[in-house]
Amino acid sequence: ENVNQITKYNLQSVVCHQGSFGGGHYFSYCFNHNSSNWYLYNDRSIREIDQQHVSEQQGYLLYYVRQDSSKHKEFRNDFKKIVTDTTNQDPHVYINKIWLNKWNSG
Repeated sequence: ENVNQITKYNLQSVVCHQGSFGGGHYFSYCFNHNSSNWYLYNDRSIREIDQQHVSEQQGYLLYYVRQDSSKHKEFRNDFKKIVTDTTNQDPHVYINKIWLNKWNSG
């Protein structure tokens, strides 16, 4: 890709800590791309949370995901066409299920 291209990232998750160095509690906010909503993961509970609330947190760890470039999106679309093409006469298309799930979730 072009080295002068600006790479953009989307915030994916915020991990927070409450307490002190000697002890405390961790919880996280994660963005779900399927629903386009933020969720609070706190021990055994999960609930939808407002994006504004997430932006006001003082995160301990922040996780970002790089936005797809147009070249990567084009490759992803071409790849999906090959994998899902039922008229393909060459049945020798193999891909690990983990990678296939990553492609389908993007």
